[in-house]
Amino acid sequence: LAHHRATCSLLDWRSRRSLVDLAIMVVDRVWSRLLNIRTPGIGLARNNRFKQFADGAALTDHICQIIGNYDRPEPFFLWTHFLDCHLPYMPGRAPDWYRTTDRYLRPLGYSTSPDLGCLFKRRPESAEELETWRHMYDAAILYFDEQVGRVLKHLEDTGLRENTILILTSDHGEELGEHGNFNHYFRFYEHNVKVPMIFSPPNHSGANISALTSLLDIAPTISALAGLEPVPEWDGLA
Repeated sequence: LAHHRATCSLLDWRSRRSLVDLAIMVVDRVWSRLLNIRTPGIGLARNNRFKQFADGAALTDHICQIIGNYDRPEPFFLWTHFLDCHLPYMPGRAPDWYRTTDRYLRPLGYSTSPDLGCLFKRRPESAEELETWRHMYDAAILYFDEQVGRVLKHLEDTGLRENTILILTSDHGEELGEHGNFNHYFRFYEHNVKVPMIFSPPNHSGANISALTSLLDIAPTISALAGLEPVPEWDGLA
């Protein structure tokens, strides 16, 4: 039923488009094909200039707007999930990300723009395409890091950083050819299950934990830092 409703909504959206909109779409597709003849892959990248997931920069804009509008005395909890390090790796603000990839490749020592079209394949088909995937994954991490920096700066500019606990973690790792796999398939290799888990309380000098930790420890640790008692049913530890 849900799929039927989604299909109906899509058909309804198409039926409501004006002839001008449809003409622009046709011209846009033809132009992308012509670009692809001159520079293989660029037309495919251009056809995918609107990301399949929430763009990191647009998401950060929304986060900063929420933080900027916060003026209540009670505590707040803000959670968000960035998807920019997922396939296809598309660093840069949509819809012009494919024009600005050098901004994120060059600081990493990757001086030339790769064939972006291969990012939309199921898996790389040559050593050159695998190198492109790896370079663009690194660039996507840099793009994500840029967005985290924007959030931190906005917290500082609004005076909320001095009373905010920041947590950065991930739900899984990424495979780029290890064991013949790409993307992530939730196997128990270290590169799948070993993820960052960073707590940054205000006015804390920082320390590394050498013991075994788990994402189950996040909620109890938040409670401990906030001076609250953990829920007895929780499996994790502070």
